[in-house]
Amino acid sequence: MGDFALNLGLNLIRAGVCIYDLITYPFYAVVQQPWKDRRLMKRKRVREKEIILSVLNVLD
Repeated sequence: MGDFALNLGLNLIRAGVCIYDLITYPFYAVVQQPWKDRRLMKRKRVREKEIILSVLNVLD
């Protein structure tokens, strides 16, 4: 009987935490706005520069 009560208690806590996560996730997503961070991560961070080496500079 002790194992049953322990498993039941742990499963009730696990279910409660899962329900809490499902209810509060949209609120945290709206507050933190992760789509803005993703947009900033996807942007190009380095500018490309064309490097032209003359033949004389390479040989010297």
